[in-house]
Amino acid sequence: MQKLLTREIQFRADQAGDDAGIPCVISSTTPVDRGDFIEVLSHHPRDVDLARAPLPLQVGHDTGPLNVGIVDGLHFDGEVLRGTARFGSSAAAREILADVKTGILRNLSVGYRLVREIGRRGTETLFAWQPYEVSVVGVPADHRAGFNRNADLSLDAPAIRTSRKSAAGQSSFPERKTTMSQVDLSPMNQEFSLSRAIAAAASGDWRDAGYEREVGQELQRNHGNARGLLVPTSVLFTRGTRVMNTTDQASLVPNDHLGFIDALRTHSRVVEAGATVLPGLVGNVDIPRQTASVSAEWLAEDGALTGGDGSLDSMTLTPKTVGARTSWTRRMMLQSVPGIEELARNDLAAVIGRAVDLAAIHGSGNANQPTGIYAAIGTNSVAMGGVPTFGKLVDMCSEVARDNALEGNLRFMTTPGLAGKLAQTLMASSAGSDMIWSGNLYEGQLAGFGAFATNQVSSTLGAGSEHGLIFGNWAELVVGQWGALDVIVDPYTDSARGRVNISAFISVDIGLRHVVSFCKATGATA
Repeated sequence: MQKLLTREIQFRADQAGDDAGIPCVISSTTPVDRGDFIEVLSHHPRDVDLARAPLPLQVGHDTGPLNVGIVDGLHFDGEVLRGTARFGSSAAAREILADVKTGILRNLSVGYRLVREIGRRGTETLFAWQPYEVSVVGVPADHRAGFNRNADLSLDAPAIRTSRKSAAGQSSFPERKTTMSQVDLSPMNQEFSLSRAIAAAASGDWRDAGYEREVGQELQRNHGNARGLLVPTSVLFTRGTRVMNTTDQASLVPNDHLGFIDALRTHSRVVEAGATVLPGLVGNVDIPRQTASVSAEWLAEDGALTGGDGSLDSMTLTPKTVGARTSWTRRMMLQSVPGIEELARNDLAAVIGRAVDLAAIHGSGNANQPTGIYAAIGTNSVAMGGVPTFGKLVDMCSEVARDNALEGNLRFMTTPGLAGKLAQTLMASSAGSDMIWSGNLYEGQLAGFGAFATNQVSSTLGAGSEHGLIFGNWAELVVGQWGALDVIVDPYTDSARGRVNISAFISVDIGLRHVVSFCKATGATA
């Protein structure tokens, strides 16, 4: 399926218009630089597929909320496509309409898909295309289109220019470029091809990966500090129902980077257990937490509260970089079938997701690692003295309950070996007793709570034979993420074998909001 692209267009609300409709120019033949070629959209009626008309009128290419109106009456006028924008009756639509009519909102953007290449002239490539939607946006671009446009539509202005910001933050001249809005969440990003991006980076030929190059450039502007190709973490998305959502940390985290959850989900039992993921962080982050609450007081008639302050501290997250290396064959990169793309995504999801998963459980806090549950100071612990008994498992739950932390995403996590042992161990010696572990080994039950078995939990703790076993509220474990996935493509080292080495890096940190929300076993054996 072709990629959904966007072009932003500047408008001037210099005609009154009315609530029934405002004339607008949707698009023009203005060229757009795609890196290795210049894209021109044909505006001959036979080359533009208007099957989706009337087009939804949206805000910032965000397809989540309902549209604020429609654009109908599409027709061609020389080198532009015109239409009429009709706003709805919702509060959001009326607010936007008011700002459009006063000239505060001055920009539109058309979302479209390329249908086929028609011809070339020098560096310019002419395309047939299909518009999908029109959005009100904040950044000006194409001077030739917009609401209420009757201006000269001549081609005397330069075709391609790069915006440069002045000290005041304003563009020194109009931009004419394709930009991504919310590159990590928009439906168009679900068509970002990881294998196509890596193939282009390896060969240096981006003609078939213009969209992927655009996304990488947009991420570079947002995050910077990349050594290679920046890739949105949502390209590692695994289709299916999400296990959990991030908490609402609006003051800390923007709402446009949620892909990391999906990137880790398939390969991370920690995230699947309900860990809180905070993507899109910038700089060191302090998350306040209450360590002691105020006390209620019983008062006599007309008595006064003596008062008292609760205790507060903070959990600090600082970026720590984790990297992994894998290799693909050139033939794999040349394949465009969905199975190869899924394999490519799963490959990176596995190496990165499992590393973060392991750090959340056993990160030492030293040698550039985050601090995981087993190394965290202040967590509860229960000595097992061998194979855990049902009573000892209940003791672990009781330790968390004594600290008023028995709530949230409560779950046990242990090794497959210990889970297998408990699945063959009776709760009690009396006849008819059930086994301690019930259900399958992938996801079972212990002491009335859900339980996961994973090789991410160590079976060589202590003297080398102890198995890890953790109980707690996994929502209290926070995984912070900075920036995007940085991918470095090396087509040279193993070129004789036809292999391309891929190194991937991402910056994360692990934190426990309340350490007493977890209890770890010591001395557990199978």
